[in-house]
Amino acid sequence: MSRPKWLNTRVVLGVLVVVGAVVLGSRVVGAQRQLSTVWATTTDLQAGTMLTGADLAEIEVNLDDTAGRYFGSSAAIVGKQLTRALGAGEIVPVAAVGDPVADTRLLALTVAGDQMLPGLTRGSVIDVYLVQGSGADLTTKPAAADLTVQEVTAPSSGGLSGAGSSGYQVVVRLPTKRAQELVTQLSTGTLKILLHPAG
Repeated sequence: MSRPKWLNTRVVLGVLVVVGAVVLGSRVVGAQRQLSTVWATTTDLQAGTMLTGADLAEIEVNLDDTAGRYFGSSAAIVGKQLTRALGAGEIVPVAAVGDPVADTRLLALTVAGDQMLPGLTRGSVIDVYLVQGSGADLTTKPAAADLTVQEVTAPSSGGLSGAGSSGYQVVVRLPTKRAQELVTQLSTGTLKILLHPAG
């Protein structure tokens, strides 16, 4: 007695389902094995920014053959300097990070609260001008250009001691000689900052 044709069809379909599940499972497992844990940015960062731990987050992505172009999460890149801008959530490429320029200094520029520009934050790019004299003798001249802001600290009340800061501290990095020159210049006039448009 021959088996019903519908039974043969069910057997074939069952085999196909099993085979399909095995193939799909192997692909999923293979994809998981190819995942790489890499560094990605947590916010928009400009060229010249010194990376901190707060700038970075570990993510898992499938990079296939391009994994070598990006920093794995085991790479120590905190303290390194960006050579180009990176957007928030962007995987950090090896080509976008370099060692800090040698012989530089951090300089804190004090900006009065009423002179603080909206949107000026860490990673902003600024130009610094020096205003000297008054009245008819008032002059304004450029003091530094294209500086990447490394940190911005708001004025503090000083707590119980009563000793606080009267302005924002805008920290920039400069070559040592230029930083020393700028300190001397700022002692002879009033600081003005121009903010480059974002992006």
